Amino acid sequence: MPFDDLRQWIATLDRAGELKRIQTEADPILEIAEITDRVCKIGKRGAGKSNYEPGGPALLFEKIKGYRGARVLMNQFGSERRMKLALNVDSLDEVSGRIREFMEVKSPEGMLQKLKMLPMLAEVGKFFPKMIAARDARCKEVILRENFSVLDPVPRYGASTVEPFGWSEARYDKDEDPAAHLVMTRATEFRLRDGYCIPLHYDEGGAVISLATEHLHLDPVAKSALQLIGVYAHNRIRSLARAQPEKRDLLTMREREVLRWVAGGKTSWEISIILKISERTVKFHLVEASRKLNAVNRTSAVAKALARGLIKL
Repeated sequence: MPFDDLRQWIATLDRAGELKRIQTEADPILEIAEITDRVCKIGKRGAGKSNYEPGGPALLFEKIKGYRGARVLMNQFGSERRMKLALNVDSLDEVSGRIREFMEVKSPEGMLQKLKMLPMLAEVGKFFPKMIAARDARCKEVILRENFSVLDPVPRYGASTVEPFGWSEARYDKDEDPAAHLVMTRATEFRLRDGYCIPLHYDEGGAVISLATEHLHLDPVAKSALQLIGVYAHNRIRSLARAQPEKRDLLTMREREVLRWVAGGKTSWEISIILKISERTVKFHLVEASRKLNAVNRTSAVAKALARGLIKL
């Protein structure tokens, strides 16, 4: 999709007259589904009272019962026109034609055929989601750069209590502790204004699971459920880390990326074009991955990486 995020897509739908905003409170239990079901069945091309094509409009529910601040977008791809908007094409046949071209592509036999395939392979390289390390995520980048993990009042308070708590309970004086105030202010830039935290303490140390959002509204049942889920999830993560510590960093990100393309049937040359690296570098990564996995060839390396969950198709 030619959109950076959901907000941009919603704005596009709004400008195109394809969005209906519903400001009346709606219940997420059955009511929203029933309204959407009825709306998506309306509309006849060139007839009737509806101004919409078959499929009805996209629906943005702006007031959800029991979930203050939450919004729900429904039926966003429910018409041919919205599918064209989403894919940025004038006709859906353009997409099917491009897919057909990629499905029928054959490995080049000579240098001239390889040169002709360069534009197509460059386009293929854009299909897969861009992979970034967790530390490079936009929010995480700010935390590391500004050393916010040390200044954040939320984990600091979590170390002093065993009871779940909201962000508002991690009090601080903004005049005496301006660094803590800066952390919480910067969090709002990412629409993180409130949160619910579950502190965990054990012999080797501790942790705080922080569930952040723009508006927090949890009833007692939901809080109890989150605490139970948090404890079990964290214990499971710790047990997996102890059982297979070598798995986390066994292959580098580039080695996993090369193996995924090999699994997709690409040659070393094709992978070099897609990843914009030399063919020699691709082969180096394959040799290293095979060595680490104790594999005899690239096919065996892919099979072992898939079996161990290091890559996914």
